[in-house]
Amino acid sequence: MILDLSGLAAPAAIQPLAYEPVLAELVAAAAAQFQEKGIDYDVGGLETDPVKIVLEGFAAHEVAVRARVNDALKAVIPAFAKGSDLDAIVARTGVGRASGESDVQLLERYLVSLARPSAGSVLGYRARILEAWPARGDVALLGPAVHGRRGDVDIVLAAQNGAPVPAAAINAVQAAVSATDAKPLTDVVSARTATVVPYQIRQRIRVAEGRNSGPIRDAALSAARTFVVDRYQIGVTILRNAIIATAYVPGVVAVSDLTDGGDVVLAVDEVGWCDPASIVIEVEDT
Repeated sequence: MILDLSGLAAPAAIQPLAYEPVLAELVAAAAAQFQEKGIDYDVGGLETDPVKIVLEGFAAHEVAVRARVNDALKAVIPAFAKGSDLDAIVARTGVGRASGESDVQLLERYLVSLARPSAGSVLGYRARILEAWPARGDVALLGPAVHGRRGDVDIVLAAQNGAPVPAAAINAVQAAVSATDAKPLTDVVSARTATVVPYQIRQRIRVAEGRNSGPIRDAALSAARTFVVDRYQIGVTILRNAIIATAYVPGVVAVSDLTDGGDVVLAVDEVGWCDPASIVIEVEDT
């Protein structure tokens, strides 16, 4: 099993950034310096105090420096590195970014390579699949425990964003997992596409009185779109109450589902997809 790093907390070395505490530290340090020299400094609370104005500039600079340190730390940690920083990390194991491969996909392929999986294992097959088709959406491996056919391994493929799986991708995966050093002699491995099951997200939200509904609606729409991508997993049922919950962004006091639909129950070779462009979030008049 490959560790899911998506929810990994930032290490203690990465400091939270806040301007006001830094400014308070500098003002306190300045007051202490004045006190040592016998000078009373008691106007730090005034916005027009020249000393405080200078210290505000120092505080802003200090926050920027700390942010740069945080970025440098993230650049060398695989779970937090992005773009060319991540490219440099994965290159240590001979992994390179394929055309169209996202950071998330590249990170998974890198982690699989570190596991050094054996031929015929779940990770072994997965490593071959990711190498053959880096731009995949999702992959599922179904063995006898699922389908009951001894010696058979079904590889189910889903393209990104609910799109059809290209024939070239199926052929590439089939060739990769059929290599003599990829599978045991007794395995029968076959690659096929997942069945895409469409579903709808249509909701009506009620915004707290006095709040600006525009940004709140946009936040609810963004949360729904993020949910769709996150739940794009083969064989994973999509719960309707989980969909409704996405609309409860700050400022929303009630949500109504407009689809009259239930849970999107999926078979082991099906994947649910809702076109983000079709998501409807209405604002109820108050």
